[in-house]
Amino acid sequence: MMAENNENRENIKSAVQNNETPEKVNGEDISGVGTVKERLIVIGKRAWEWLRGYLEIIRDWFTGKRGTRADRWAMAICLLMSISVWLYAMSTNDTGFEKEVIGVAVDIEGESALGAGNMSIINGYDNTVKVTLKGKRAEIGSLDADDLHLYVDVSQITEAGRYTLPVMLDLPSNSTLVSLEPSQVSVNVDVNGSRTVDVRIKLDYRIDASYTLSDPVPNYESVVISGPASVLDTVAYAGVNFNVGEVDKSLTLVGSLSLYDEYGMEISNPYVKCEVSEVSVAIKVTTTKTVPLSVQFANGNSMPYSVTLTPSEIKLIGDPHLLQDINEVVVYTVYDGDFAVGKKKGVSISDFDLPAGVGVADNGSVYVEIERLY
Repeated sequence: MMAENNENRENIKSAVQNNETPEKVNGEDISGVGTVKERLIVIGKRAWEWLRGYLEIIRDWFTGKRGTRADRWAMAICLLMSISVWLYAMSTNDTGFEKEVIGVAVDIEGESALGAGNMSIINGYDNTVKVTLKGKRAEIGSLDADDLHLYVDVSQITEAGRYTLPVMLDLPSNSTLVSLEPSQVSVNVDVNGSRTVDVRIKLDYRIDASYTLSDPVPNYESVVISGPASVLDTVAYAGVNFNVGEVDKSLTLVGSLSLYDEYGMEISNPYVKCEVSEVSVAIKVTTTKTVPLSVQFANGNSMPYSVTLTPSEIKLIGDPHLLQDINEVVVYTVYDGDFAVGKKKGVSISDFDLPAGVGVADNGSVYVEIERLY
């Protein structure tokens, strides 16, 4: 049937192209069939039979009279894939596809010319634009904000003020620009200046009630900042915040400086520079511990001696991790040849041999009285 239908189509097609009526349909000679009208009626009947044959084949496929269930699934999948490929091909080759990209950052170019004139940008460095492009989906469909380069040129500005500048686009290949929204942005330009501001440290911490935390000591007490004069006027101090959690020993912290106004709000402007980007901060944690005083004997024999220490104990202050290993303080060493029997000797000691980071809380002296008994 398929071969006959193909033959019918070729006969009809050839006749139509030559402005004639076909002489054969379904292999039958219709050249002798009456008038042209009658012949067209015959052609219509034969065409309907041809179409009905195809419809019967399709019906039989879907009703199960032809082929297996697997064949019908395969045919349906192939049909869907064919339609999908066709739709994709049509969409990707369409040069009328429009791509909208939102939030494209606008760079500022030509700043070196401003620097030469002792000027810099106050604001306008954070402008964004919506870009609409036209082209083939396959070539521009995946573009995002990072793929586009927008900029304004400030190299021709010669004095401080507010300027409205056109946004420029480096157009991606095989695309055309539909629109930029907005197509212009404003920038403020100011003269440069410099000033000195204090450094402040803020600590968030927890500490045991028996410990004492000293004031943080930064390695810079003040820093010099430079940039647009009107922005510098709003800077109250340079600061760094630390969240150190539980503190049980002395620390040295390093953090990045930020600039703040008088209300503690951070000032973020890329054109304001600080001579120092980081500071280190020493934090001293101390506690106290009372330990007994003692003397030591060079020969290890304390029996012949009577020793009296006033006071008999001392309060130390220092880092908790250092104090935990100190259980007594030796204030004097006794040598046999230094003492005769029945003789006493008094020694006043104010300089104690203690580890670095540990000191005497009361800054007093110790009086040691030693008597050799025999």
